[in-house]
Amino acid sequence: MTAAWVILTVTSVLFAAREVSSHNDECSNGWTSWKRNTELGYEYKMICWKDYVSEDVALKRCREERADLASIHSKDENDFVTDVAYGVGMSFKSGLKVWIGLHKNKHGGWEWSDGTAYDYKNWDDKQPDNYNGHETESPEDCTQIYSSGKWNDLKCNGLVRKCVCKREWIPLEMEKFK
Repeated sequence: MTAAWVILTVTSVLFAAREVSSHNDECSNGWTSWKRNTELGYEYKMICWKDYVSEDVALKRCREERADLASIHSKDENDFVTDVAYGVGMSFKSGLKVWIGLHKNKHGGWEWSDGTAYDYKNWDDKQPDNYNGHETESPEDCTQIYSSGKWNDLKCNGLVRKCVCKREWIPLEMEKFK
């Protein structure tokens, strides 16, 4: 009887722990500010899923937060987004892919989903490569950021479980005038 109780208890605890983690799609401590000392800055948040999600699902989730997938416009911002994506002290570590908001437009050029200028790039070696040049087989029209901060083009329905969202930070005193 005691052995059966121990097995049942251990199984229940493991199942409960698994259930809690599977329902938590936010894997950060809320929004993290960048350049908050300026009149208008930005804040970032990482979102995680138990299962893989497409770039469209990630973008929709960011927009539910009045945000967009992260756009990056400088080395400093790239370093900051990388820290948000991989340095939050959680169970997701490097090796998992993270969506950012860079994707190909209908003319084949790159653009940010928030409409800001494509004025900075940090592609990994030999990237973007559009699936090693096999565009007709599997076009890679979206972008992930590695734990190194380098970027990789990826299919928009790629195997990704995380994204970084970005929105303007507005001081509370300015918020009441909007």
